[in-house]
Amino acid sequence: MYAVVSSQQRAVKLLEKLHYNSINASIVNTPKQFSEYGCSYSVFFDAKDIYSVRQIAEQNSIKVKFFH
Repeated sequence: MYAVVSSQQRAVKLLEKLHYNSINASIVNTPKQFSEYGCSYSVFFDAKDIYSVRQIAEQNSIKVKFFH
């Protein structure tokens, strides 16, 4: 599953918070079919962690454009 964010900085911050909470994730370039305006970054993670990822992003004020 992808958490699409608008900057590399946000992707790194989210990745750090996920790793801190023992959630396996990695930063990837957003696949073209999910990217509206060219390049963006996503954090890729297992779909089973969606609830935790949403919660962590919200608690840390990390704006996620959308999840897919």
